[in-house]
Amino acid sequence: MPVTQEEDMSWKLWQPGPDGRPRFIWAERWNAPGYALIILVAVPLLGWSGFADSTKWIIAAIWFGLFPFYMLLEGRELTGQMEGRGSIDAPQARAQIRTGQLPYFGAILAIVVWLVALVYFRDEPAGSPIRYGIVEWVILAHTWLAILLSNRIFYGLIMELLKSAPRGERTERRLGA
Repeated sequence: MPVTQEEDMSWKLWQPGPDGRPRFIWAERWNAPGYALIILVAVPLLGWSGFADSTKWIIAAIWFGLFPFYMLLEGRELTGQMEGRGSIDAPQARAQIRTGQLPYFGAILAIVVWLVALVYFRDEPAGSPIRYGIVEWVILAHTWLAILLSNRIFYGLIMELLKSAPRGERTERRLGA
């Protein structure tokens, strides 16, 4: 039985839905706040958990393995604007740049949680129940480095696209297209 083009395209997750909207626009918009919230909550919980270091390393490895999906969704948010409008909308570009900073704040607040726990439990004989070992610090360092890389890549790309769209429009007007 021959496959029609509509049936052949149905497996592609990144194709727009029947209404023309991107299928994962919610994930594209909320990936940075979600990443920040996970870092803010999960790192102190990992420090508090009392898990063995080997278990923590497994959790960290899984987390590191998920970072490419963050990059994919950041890039998809940008290309979705280009596909939808043919250009980058400046307010949305600024919003994407601002939300791209949120994982930094999640990491900083995870450190603040650790410091507040240290101060609050300073008189306790056992000290703070939230103990950051090498795994927790590696996760925070990975967040800092990975988000730095992501923001450098996408900030530069967004700026180039913001500059190139008006140039292309002027060229089209000049050529009479």
